Amino acid sequence: MQDAPELRINPRTAERLNVGEGDWVWVRTREDGDRTLLKAWVSEEMPEDVVATGMGWWFPEMAGSDRGALTFNIDAAIPYGPPWDPISGSPEARNTACKVVRAKPGEI
Repeated sequence: MQDAPELRINPRTAERLNVGEGDWVWVRTREDGDRTLLKAWVSEEMPEDVVATGMGWWFPEMAGSDRGALTFNIDAAIPYGPPWDPISGSPEARNTACKVVRAKPGEI
C-alpha cells in the first residue's frame, strides 16, 4: 500500500539532487511541458541516474474533476504525441528523459 505517488531514485542520484527519502519532487519530461509531483523513495535497487514510478495516481478524496490526477499522475508529464515509434506507431511513454527537482514547501 502506498500513501502517495512515489519516485524511486538511487541514493547517489538523490544526494546530487539534494533529495532525501520522503521529499516531494517535481518531475518534468520536457522543458516546456507539464510536471508531476511525486514522493521520493530512495533505493539501492535503482541504477544511478535512473528514476522510476508507477502510473495512474489520483486521490479520490480531493476536490475537482481530476481528483489530483493532473498534479500527481506521471501521465500528466509524459508527452503523448509525436515523434511516434516507427514500428508500433505509438508515442514514447517509457524510458523518457526527465528532470527531477525537489519541491519547495509551499508547492506541496
